[in-house]
Amino acid sequence: MKNFVFVSLGGACRTATQIKKNCPGSKSFPFDWTVTPFISLERVFSADFDPNKVLSRENVEIKKNGGIKCSYSQIDFHHDLNPKDCVKWFHSSIASSSHTMPPEFYDSKELEQAKERFQYTFRRLDSLKNHKGTLIFIRWLGYGRDNSPHQRNFPHAGLPDGYFDNENFFKVYNLLKKKYPSVDIKLYEIFSRYTNQPSADRILDFLSFNEMGGIYSLKEEIPKSFSGDDESWRQLFEYILQELATRNVPIDSKKKLNIDFLKKLKLVK
Repeated sequence: MKNFVFVSLGGACRTATQIKKNCPGSKSFPFDWTVTPFISLERVFSADFDPNKVLSRENVEIKKNGGIKCSYSQIDFHHDLNPKDCVKWFHSSIASSSHTMPPEFYDSKELEQAKERFQYTFRRLDSLKNHKGTLIFIRWLGYGRDNSPHQRNFPHAGLPDGYFDNENFFKVYNLLKKKYPSVDIKLYEIFSRYTNQPSADRILDFLSFNEMGGIYSLKEEIPKSFSGDDESWRQLFEYILQELATRNVPIDSKKKLNIDFLKKLKLVK
């Protein structure tokens, strides 16, 4: 895997957690421990994006749960600025009937570290324009737009409504290709189907877009934490690496996602 670089595109921390478990030596990137709606990808990969504006004083937004969102990038810094850690400032802000954090928050080490981490990992992301191998971008879509109760009601099952509005595979791929025009790119979008009776084969379906990558549907055991079902993700990375090694979809995995279903989820055109 020497010439492969795995990059998490969110939409939550599950992606980065599983990359680190399955791809030893992988590096950190800006979306690893964040909640990242599609609009965040559009902004961060735009030509005029300024990483120095991320989490600047005028761009800090307080969420109802006490977490912090950057209004410039639209990224939710759920781990770097965890609601549990920020609650002392949040309650202070509420108590004063203010919609901004108290002054001591803007001088806090937590905010400074979050800004420094983003800027450092963004420089790493930006430097991939010179990569000589393959960039493998992975984005987890939760349960996509499947709003059926048996999917939504599992703990740690998905992401808030609206996070994938106006998103589809080709839009994300084109953002990446515009950013890295001279680099070999693969994009894999993953969505989960949850069950309390997992089978041996956890790759439920997939749709391959040949040289661009593909969309995988994982059959995950009901998640006990947001990191997801380790066995499902292990199989996923095994399939992806086999595909990358042979430049073909693995022979034993020639399934086909239902195109009408994908269109309903708005994951393809």
